[in-house]
Amino acid sequence: MSITSCLWQISKAILLGEIIEALHMLMMLCIHSQSLLAFCYFGELVTGNIDDVNDMFWQCDWYYLPIKIQQLMPIILMNSEKTIYIGECAGLNASLDVFGKIIKAAVSYLTILRQFD
Repeated sequence: MSITSCLWQISKAILLGEIIEALHMLMMLCIHSQSLLAFCYFGELVTGNIDDVNDMFWQCDWYYLPIKIQQLMPIILMNSEKTIYIGECAGLNASLDVFGKIIKAAVSYLTILRQFD
């Protein structure tokens, strides 16, 4: 919602001719967007690396491993098939797709706000 409020403040400041306020809100918008992008980007990197580890574990030469580890492999593989979610709110997975959805929703909310103005 902070992205929507920044966009709203920018549009209002431009309409009123307050360039300094518009630049201030533009900087705030950049800060919010970059922090959200960083969170989503690194969340996608982590989940991608976890999938790579799972694939490497699946393709290892298990028959050379000790018997105890061979017996644990099916349990480890079953548990590693669960989807890993890295998110902070509403159960959203931190990924670039979610970042795009958030930006699209912010612009949609701004459009609705402009209709009521």
